[in-house]
Amino acid sequence: MDPANIAQTDYLISMARLRLLGRALGIGLLAASFASAEAGLLSSQYGGLSESIGQQGSKIRDRQKEFALQRQMAQAQRRSIFRILSWNVQTFGKLKPEREAAYEMLGEMFSSKRSSKVLALQEVANDKGSDTFSDLLPGGGKRWNKSFQNTSDSQDNGFYTQKSVEVECDEFLFARENEDGGYDRDDKAQHPVRAAHMRVGDFDFTLITLHLTFKGGDTNASGEELKDILRWLENYFDNPENDPDVILAGDFNMTTRAGATSSRKVTLEDIIEQFPTFQRTYDADGKRVPKKTELIALVDAPTSRHKGETKNNYDHFIVSGDVYDEEYVGGSAGPIPAAFIEAAEKAHDVYVSDHLPISAGFLSKGTGNDGETIRSDQLGPTSSRSCWKRGRK
Repeated sequence: MDPANIAQTDYLISMARLRLLGRALGIGLLAASFASAEAGLLSSQYGGLSESIGQQGSKIRDRQKEFALQRQMAQAQRRSIFRILSWNVQTFGKLKPEREAAYEMLGEMFSSKRSSKVLALQEVANDKGSDTFSDLLPGGGKRWNKSFQNTSDSQDNGFYTQKSVEVECDEFLFARENEDGGYDRDDKAQHPVRAAHMRVGDFDFTLITLHLTFKGGDTNASGEELKDILRWLENYFDNPENDPDVILAGDFNMTTRAGATSSRKVTLEDIIEQFPTFQRTYDADGKRVPKKTELIALVDAPTSRHKGETKNNYDHFIVSGDVYDEEYVGGSAGPIPAAFIEAAEKAHDVYVSDHLPISAGFLSKGTGNDGETIRSDQLGPTSSRSCWKRGRK
């Protein structure tokens, strides 16, 4: 449970118990005093009515201090949580003024109010589109950095990060540099896949943004592209110098098993389970055994849109076991409510995108899910070596 929810639950329980105690003592003033206090949980030690009111008050003041500390810890925990947002922005290039205005409203909503420090975008059409999106973000270039390179494809991928986020090794996985100094898409990916190593607070990770081919809904074609990405990731994990915290974000044009609407379509798990490196492992009792390289898909809800209605479970975060067991905030991944998109569309009479944004929360400092202190996994500065150690050829 979220620390803030725990603190709130404790507070409500405390107030109820304090009111009952006040009634039992028959002292209205004491009950009112208790009701106005921010107290922690009242244990059975407060049940003895033979104790003096002074003793009761002393113990409650101690509990007040304890609760105040809990509240401070909960606030600190909330401040240490940041969000990664992923969104297919549908051929984002030269925009009509109405569509540009709608995205400006959404940018403010997502980054300022949802603690999004990292944005992974798909279908950025060109440099013009990339510059426009960057300018529309709250604070523009003064607050955000972009990692984008235009290619021969009209649906490129890119990152936009707040200035506080450290970014290195941002590059394509497969795209080829051409004679003119530009980039052509590779046969392995219709829409060039982009990766970067990032650090937010004490949490560092490798983020990959991708947009798998659609091919008229042919999930076999999407799955073949995913296999090439997973082969790259196998090589990546082969070398212990590479960061085991890995997050894949984007439009996969494939569903999870839980999000599938047709048994005839290939799912993400169908592809992932073909690679022993990424498979889930269990003990003799059938309990999941933590595994750094396991890949776990987090979003099962519909995310694509057709004529304004949500339709297919295409957009995902897939995280390595190391992220899942240490920094991922459980239950935080999912689509942004459609009402946000619809409000912007209604206000400006324009269709924004055929996908909902998705977001997920991660811990950037403090204690991780495994009880250990969150710290950097990257061994040595990447500037002193090649960004990605390939491992197996």
